[in-house]
Amino acid sequence: PVEDPAVPAARWNDTARPFPAELPVQVLIEDQVRVRPADVAVRWAGGALTYEELDLRANRLAWTLREAGVGRGDMVGVSVRRGPDMVVAVLGILKAGGAYLPVLPSLPRDRAQVLLTDAAAAFLLHDSACPWAASVTGVRAVDLDAVLARPHRREERAPEPVNDVDDLAYVIFTSGSTGRPKGVSMAHRPLLNLFEWARRTFALGPGDLGLSVTSLGFDLSVFDILGLLSLGAALYVADEEQQRDPRLLSRVLREEPVTFWNSAPTTLANLAPEFPAGSALPGGESLRLVFLSGDYTPLWLPDRLREAFPGATLVSLGGATEAAVWSNYFVVDRVDPGWRSVPYGRPLDNCRYYVLDAERRPVPVGEEGDLYIAGACLADGYYRQPELTAERFVTGEFPGLPETRMYSTGDRARYAPDGLLHFLGRRDGQVKVRGFRVELQEIEHRLRTYPGVGDVVVLLRSGGSGEDRLVAYVLPDGAPPAAEALRAHAAAALPDYMVPSAVGFVARWPATANGKLDRDALPWPVTAAPAPAVGDVEPIAALFGELLDLPPVDPHTDLWELGATSFTMVRASRILLERYGREVAVSVLLADPTVAAIAAHLAGPGASEAAAEPVPAPVQV
Repeated sequence: PVEDPAVPAARWNDTARPFPAELPVQVLIEDQVRVRPADVAVRWAGGALTYEELDLRANRLAWTLREAGVGRGDMVGVSVRRGPDMVVAVLGILKAGGAYLPVLPSLPRDRAQVLLTDAAAAFLLHDSACPWAASVTGVRAVDLDAVLARPHRREERAPEPVNDVDDLAYVIFTSGSTGRPKGVSMAHRPLLNLFEWARRTFALGPGDLGLSVTSLGFDLSVFDILGLLSLGAALYVADEEQQRDPRLLSRVLREEPVTFWNSAPTTLANLAPEFPAGSALPGGESLRLVFLSGDYTPLWLPDRLREAFPGATLVSLGGATEAAVWSNYFVVDRVDPGWRSVPYGRPLDNCRYYVLDAERRPVPVGEEGDLYIAGACLADGYYRQPELTAERFVTGEFPGLPETRMYSTGDRARYAPDGLLHFLGRRDGQVKVRGFRVELQEIEHRLRTYPGVGDVVVLLRSGGSGEDRLVAYVLPDGAPPAAEALRAHAAAALPDYMVPSAVGFVARWPATANGKLDRDALPWPVTAAPAPAVGDVEPIAALFGELLDLPPVDPHTDLWELGATSFTMVRASRILLERYGREVAVSVLLADPTVAAIAAHLAGPGASEAAAEPVPAPVQV
């Protein structure tokens, strides 16, 4: 007889484990303060805070927020620079009884206003890095710098908690297919399950130092801050300069006793040129655990990582923002030559995965189906969006399954006979860019609002340089608008990782034999470049064209606007050093990031001497 498909699914989903679920996350961190007050909790370039010092600063903020009116479950926007006070902000909001809403200072003002309005945030916690704090409406601004500059009063003690494990801890907005972002509401309880799984499975805790490199708006930061601190570990917060420069990050790995790395694969892959070929990274012996998630892990990266960090265990994780950061994992101890990608793996403790057909019945092992997540990891839903919540967090009776509530991921997957899940892509327009989840429809919706745009299609394209880039294809309504004007229009309302690197124009959409849009037939956009100037401008323009999958670039066009990333600049700087014996100084790229400026720098005095300053790059998360 043929085995019921629900039977192996039930066996592989036997993940029930006890976990503490009595106290909200900030109380667990306060317990660590009592146990290890003098241990370092937060490190950064130039300083450190002990658990006790961190607690005092967070208490001071919590009392200020309480006095301002923040109560149980109130939403507080956070717009602060990367650094120790980012940790203070998150912890202080939870201590006050509220939930935090990341609103990055780098966001366009209009985008920030949408997030604050949609989340009904009554308060905005900001510092001097936030340029639009005084101009957004409907919120009461609280200056974090001013709060922390005040003398100590009653802040020596923590406020009594008013929230519990089923209250919200945070809301993180992700891209929305309707053209408007959606906020995922996460309570404390699913986080407690995640943190206990990490302690039980990988012994994360006292003595560990995690390197925090991800944005507060990316849910990996939740584990970096709240997870590590609740387990008694410490975190090193990379500042914005370190975050965007692979050389500086690799220096942290060499000089600090980092034991835990957590990022999207691209961030670690960008560091690979800094690792010595075929040997261990000097000073990197302490790294024992690497978590990679948010996108595909390149199949070449695990072996490269093992060379540089022989003592490190690589773990590939997956899931959804709607399922408490991660809900599945796979320890990559080798790369199978037959893999197309690293397997999705197995569910975490108290998480369950189902591969279902259109009637939400389990499909046979090995067959493709729609992926659903259930269990203790699930979010409450989408904040103040009940219809979308009901659509994606489905409830009811499901044939052959014990679940009454599941999250429909929109992913396609299959179970292998050994119980491993394999991810097979999306069934919609969602992609990952630098680890961030992006709905291509949201970008298309924004571009369609520009005059002269009849229709638009946005794709994630892989160029010859190996870097994925967003490309917008526009069918004009009359005279085509300028490509840079369209990019600027996108940048005024979308975060930088959602702004297309290139814009192309079409006279008509290519179609498949059955009349559907043939996305594969859309070519890489080619823009005409002015004739290169004499001297070394021409080969440098050609070099950057090759690295950016473009023709030789305009010597006077900003390289970041053409899509240059930290990986691009590291590769370019190495090639330029080989050719000219000189790197490009930080001051040159900041003052005039163009081929013309680079050529002038290389031809100037001291061209034979290697510059000591590292090459900067756009923020990577």
